[in-house]
Amino acid sequence: MASVMVAPQEPKVSEEVIERAYARFAVVRLAAAKQYPFLGEGIFAMTPRAVPGLREKCGGWAMDKHGRCYFDPEMILGLGEDGALSLAALASIYVHEVWHYLRRHHMRFETLQVSGSPNMGLWNIAADAEINGSDSFLREHLPDWAIFPEKLEDGDGKPLPGNLLAEQYYARLLQKEEEKEEGGEGEGGNECMSETPRDWEEGPPSPTQPGLDPIEGNDLRKRVAKTISESSAGRSYQHTGACQWAEEELKPPAIAWQEVTRRFARRSMEMGVGAADFTFSRRSRRQGVLQSNVILPASFQPRLRIGAVIDTSGSMSDEDLSSASSEITGIAAAAGGTCVVITGDTDIGWSGNVSSGRDVRYGARGGTDMRPLIEAAAKSNPQVHCIIVLTDGYTPWPERGEVQLPVLVGLIGRHCRPESVPDWMAVVEITSD
Repeated sequence: MASVMVAPQEPKVSEEVIERAYARFAVVRLAAAKQYPFLGEGIFAMTPRAVPGLREKCGGWAMDKHGRCYFDPEMILGLGEDGALSLAALASIYVHEVWHYLRRHHMRFETLQVSGSPNMGLWNIAADAEINGSDSFLREHLPDWAIFPEKLEDGDGKPLPGNLLAEQYYARLLQKEEEKEEGGEGEGGNECMSETPRDWEEGPPSPTQPGLDPIEGNDLRKRVAKTISESSAGRSYQHTGACQWAEEELKPPAIAWQEVTRRFARRSMEMGVGAADFTFSRRSRRQGVLQSNVILPASFQPRLRIGAVIDTSGSMSDEDLSSASSEITGIAAAAGGTCVVITGDTDIGWSGNVSSGRDVRYGARGGTDMRPLIEAAAKSNPQVHCIIVLTDGYTPWPERGEVQLPVLVGLIGRHCRPESVPDWMAVVEITSD
C-alpha cells in the first residue's frame, strides 16, 4: 500500500488500527474480485477511505459519486459489539457499494430532485433493493440487516417483487409512505447517498483527493459492461441483474442519427448527405477502359459537417450528460467520423473536433443560455452545414433569422421541454425507450 489516507474525522481509533483496516480492505477487495471477475476493473477502480465512527453515522459503508468507498475501520476488522463479519459478507458489502457507483444511483437521485422533493431515506432503500434483489451471492452472504425486495411492502402490505429498478421500488415505497399520517424515512438501510455532502465526504477529484470524474466514470462503466457482455455470451449466467445492466449500458445511441441527419440534410441543405457529385481532382476508375484521351471525372459524396452543442447547465443531470455523450458518438458517425462539439451553460466551456462522446469534456454547471454556443457553432471554421443542440430545453433560443444554418434540437431528460423550442427548429426527443 503506497500511502494511508483518512477522510477528515475526529480520530477515534489508533493509526495501527487504521493500517490494519486498509490491509483488511485489500483482502476484501481481492475476495470480491475472485467472486465477481467480470467486475474486476470496477472493484479495483474505487478509492478506499477509512472513516472512524462511520458505523454510527450510516451503517459502516458508503460510496460517493466520485468512486470513493468509505468504510468504518473497526467494523471491517470485527471490533466492537457486533463482532466480526465473514470475508464473504465483507466482500458482498463492498460489491454492493461498487454497484451503487456503476448503476449511477447518485445521478439518478439528482434526476428525481428535478421533479420535486424526494425522500432520501426511501431512495437509499430502493437503490439497495435494486442491487440485492437480483444477485444470488449477495442474497446468501449479506448480513441480516441488508435490504431485500421481499422485506419491503407496498401500500396493500404485499412484499415487493425482485428485479425492479430503484425508481420502481421508490414509487411504491413513496406511495406507501404518503398513505401514512406521519412522515419519516421508513425502514432503515445503508445511507449510501445524501442530498448534501456529509462532513466526512471529500469534494470533487483533485491531486490531493483522488477520485473519478464523470468522463472517467462513464468510460469505466462501458468497459465493465463490455466485460460482462463478453463473459456471459452464449451461456447461462447466474448474475441476471449484471447482464441486464450491461445490456442497458452498452445500448447504442437512442437516435438513429444516420437516418435523421440524412433527412434533415435533404430538407435543409442544397447538397444533402449521400448526394453524389463529380470531380476532376481524382481520376475515374473507369479511365483505363477508354481508348481515347478523354478524361473521365471521379464521383464523390459530399461529407456533412455537423456542429453539436451540449447544454451543461445545472438542470442537466450527470445521466443526461452521459446520454449526450452516447448521442455524440452517433452524430460523429453520421457525419463521416467526426463532428465539432461545443459544451457550456451560458458561455462556452469547451470545444473540439471529436470522433466519440468519450472525447467530450464538460465544465460549468450554472445557468442556461444556448444562444452564445449556437452562435459559436455557426461560425465554426471550416463552416458546418447544420447544428444539433443537445439540451433539456430550459434555455432561451435565438430568433428566426439570427442563425442562418438549420438547427435540430435533441431534447434529453425525463423533464425536457419540447414546448420551449421555436417552431422553425426541428426537434427529436431522446429517451431511453
